[in-house]
Amino acid sequence: LTEARAQAVGSTHYVWRTSGDSDVRAGHRHMNGKVFAWADPPMVNEGDAKRPNWIQHHPGEIWNCRCYAEPILSKE
Repeated sequence: LTEARAQAVGSTHYVWRTSGDSDVRAGHRHMNGKVFAWADPPMVNEGDAKRPNWIQHHPGEIWNCRCYAEPILSKE
C-alpha cells in the first residue's frame, strides 16, 4: 500500500528504516538509512554470516518484519 501511494504521487525511491531496537535482524540493520528504487527491491540477507539466505524484498514484506519504507518525495 505504501509503495502504491508513494508511486501515485511520483516517488521513485525510498529510504529503508528499521524499528531501531535490539530485535532488528542484522540484514535489516545493514539496510537502515539506505536508498532503494521501488522498481528494484534490494537483496537482503535473512540468514547469518555462516548460512546466508539472500531474499529480494522491500521493507516490511518479509515475515515478522517491522521495517518500513520512507518514500522520497519531490519538493516540486
